[in-house]
Amino acid sequence: MPNCRYCGSRISRFDKDLCPICGTKSPLEGVKSDTMEITAQVDIDRIKEGQKVLRRRQHVLLFFALIGFSGAGFFYLKYKLRSLVWMLVNALVITGAFFLFVQVLATDLLLSILLTIGLIYLINISTGIFYYLIPNLKDKEGEYVN
Repeated sequence: MPNCRYCGSRISRFDKDLCPICGTKSPLEGVKSDTMEITAQVDIDRIKEGQKVLRRRQHVLLFFALIGFSGAGFFYLKYKLRSLVWMLVNALVITGAFFLFVQVLATDLLLSILLTIGLIYLINISTGIFYYLIPNLKDKEGEYVN
């Protein structure tokens, strides 16, 4: 809606002959009141500072698959406490599994290391697949993960 050039109040384009507020004639003369399509100018792919960051399920799965033991998947979803607990649990599982393979099962040192790494990756990849398959997954801020 354009403004009256005399009193500055907002008036409709239909009041171009007489301002309903101040009563002057031709309040829109010389005032540009064209409309423009702003939805065509919005680029959703380019997120600017201060806007919400859209998170992706593929990234969650990738973080869990590659560096899941560090809690990166939960850090990505903004769950800081859960990621710290996940790092602690992974450290305990690594220690316990290594001890189990070396002491209890009496396997070779290199084989124990490989079995421990395989177990940790199996746990983290399955956790990533679980979070990937959740239908209405949200991050800590309540935004849906695409």
